[in-house]
Amino acid sequence: GSGSGLFLAPMVEYRHDPVWGGMAALGFDNRSGSFDDVSTGGVNRSLSASISYITLEPSLRISPFPSEVYLFAGPRIGFNVSKSFEYRQTGLPDTSGDFNGVRGALITGQIGAGIDLPLTSGDAATQITASPYIALHFGQGPRSEETWGLTTIRLGVAVKFASASSVSARAREDLAFTVRAPRIIPSE
Repeated sequence: GSGSGLFLAPMVEYRHDPVWGGMAALGFDNRSGSFDDVSTGGVNRSLSASISYITLEPSLRISPFPSEVYLFAGPRIGFNVSKSFEYRQTGLPDTSGDFNGVRGALITGQIGAGIDLPLTSGDAATQITASPYIALHFGQGPRSEETWGLTTIRLGVAVKFASASSVSARAREDLAFTVRAPRIIPSE
């Protein structure tokens, strides 16, 4: 089967230097989809599912190239909040409900890449950046009763805000160095 879902999350990013950093998102992640319809003997059957999580996604961020392109990888921790399905079969009433055997918490992985596109000038007090990204989420088996697995490709845009104190920016411009040699003290 295949489908699409919604992911909404605030994100925090910390960049220690131009190469290394970290990011973390905490939000809502919906995994909706429909399985391929089956037709046998004039009877059509279809199944659709919607599984949702509150998810925590910490990631290591690396910018290995001298550009705004970055790579990220880390775990994804999901806590199940919904697990509904709908089953339709020709000649029978529709059936809907919740899947049984759904794991309450999952630990999976993610890898991805993005690019930071500045939306404000470099000397603006508030920096705004749009970061389109692509991520691959793997290793998710939502139920304990079979080998059903979810692999997800996420396409998204993160809008990032940063502020720099104008005082500290001016202080960096006016910074000067002075080095004084210590006085020589003769020893006896």
